[in-house]
Amino acid sequence: MSLRDRLRRRPPAALDGEPPTPRGRRFAVAGQAPATHRPGHRTRNDIEEASVPITTVPVERLVCPGCYEPVLDEPPSGWPDRAGRAPEFSHRDESVLCPDAAGGFGEPVEVP
Repeated sequence: MSLRDRLRRRPPAALDGEPPTPRGRRFAVAGQAPATHRPGHRTRNDIEEASVPITTVPVERLVCPGCYEPVLDEPPSGWPDRAGRAPEFSHRDESVLCPDAAGGFGEPVEVP
């Protein structure tokens, strides 16, 4: 049987009833989410994340990383909407915390 005959006898893909099966390696392509793991199956990252304890620190023990002044657990006052999401902490005068070494918004540090 020639290739032409086989192609003629095969119904169009839309009439097959099942989506075509990819052949070879299965990688995500642009615009497609990567494959998820099986339901009920825990990955190594799931286990590591679950075992990391979450501890909270009283805000009284947090200071600005640049000037070491106490912080408030409130966003800075007057934060413009166009600047995006406001930082979670501010100085006691409601100003932005001092920038970190990379020039980004400082995150408070815990004092011993």
